[in-house]
Amino acid sequence: LLSDPVAAKDAMSGPPLNAVETRWLIVNLVANRSSPRRLPFSVARAISDFVGSNHLGTLAELQQLAARALQRQWESFYDTKLLSAARTGLTRIEIHQDWSNTRKEISQFFPAWSDLAHMEEASDYEFGKLAEVAQKSDCELCYWQTTQGFTMSVSWFRPSELQLHVVAKEALARHPRWIAFFEEVLVPRANRGSSFTGNGGAIYKYFPELNWKSVELLLEGKGFSYGAIFPPPEEEPDIARQIARISWPDGIPQSATCL
Repeated sequence: LLSDPVAAKDAMSGPPLNAVETRWLIVNLVANRSSPRRLPFSVARAISDFVGSNHLGTLAELQQLAARALQRQWESFYDTKLLSAARTGLTRIEIHQDWSNTRKEISQFFPAWSDLAHMEEASDYEFGKLAEVAQKSDCELCYWQTTQGFTMSVSWFRPSELQLHVVAKEALARHPRWIAFFEEVLVPRANRGSSFTGNGGAIYKYFPELNWKSVELLLEGKGFSYGAIFPPPEEEPDIARQIARISWPDGIPQSATCL
């Protein structure tokens, strides 16, 4: 076989061979070698062609297939959902899966979550595997059960040099409504000699789509200090309407273009 794999393949008619022949081949290859060595690519390719799809029916094979599928699903979710959200300045999104399957935002990207009756028992494990994949992109995942089904949040607000955080930060830096907020809310306070505005919650009237962490990133990027009555939990972003004040203790630039 090794001396002329093509001839050996031609000598075997019928459908591609599979598990039994593969095991036999591997055992004999190992037995005939004093020490393990990597096969030349041309030989390995000929062997793969010879034995067919090479299914061994083992646990490790299934684990590898599942890991590859999950990685592909995450990459599609990242490109389709997360990048588009980051380009608007968001640093967190939520997706949902209803018991009735009327909302399929999770299983649209991760089909394993389509069977919620099963996921009720296995969701912790499935979520853990997905969280491991997400962590490589500096994303944090959280999920919880509701009366309707499951909700999963994905966030990327922690400082990072990876793509999502950088994209969101750049989008916030050039947000089209920042100048209006600056001139209509902050400049009038500065013209009165004040170094802070006690109506920090007004920022949500200008940026209603931003969550708590995005507002933090926006203000920090512009160089402002801010204070809140209390930081809201991520699951309840509406509580974030209470930023107590935004301050500029060392003075505020006269032109928004200086920020």
